[in-house]
Amino acid sequence: MKRITCLFIVGVCSAILLNAEDQNMISGWVCDSKCVVESGALGDRTTCDPSCSERSGNAVFIDDSGTVTRISNPQSCARHMNERVSATATKANNEANEGQMRVDVIYSANSEAK
Repeated sequence: MKRITCLFIVGVCSAILLNAEDQNMISGWVCDSKCVVESGALGDRTTCDPSCSERSGNAVFIDDSGTVTRISNPQSCARHMNERVSATATKANNEANEGQMRVDVIYSANSEAK
């Protein structure tokens, strides 16, 4: 009985650790895809125009290096559109959402998790 209990606990802990590896803490901009702009001297840096009021495009995340990734659950970050944020996100692992990320927890500058 003790052996079964120990194996069960090891299995549960392993599953938790494997799931935790998929989540990343990231920082950057949540942006409407129509508000993405090229900046920098050579136009080689992608950023979000914070003065843009467009809300009809897809929700995307622009990380600090300028990589743009579509957000698969835009309703979770609608309040933070065109804002700089920190978030916990998971990369999509199915064909329907390939190349997208799911935002699990989002933090606006100087605020608590939403």
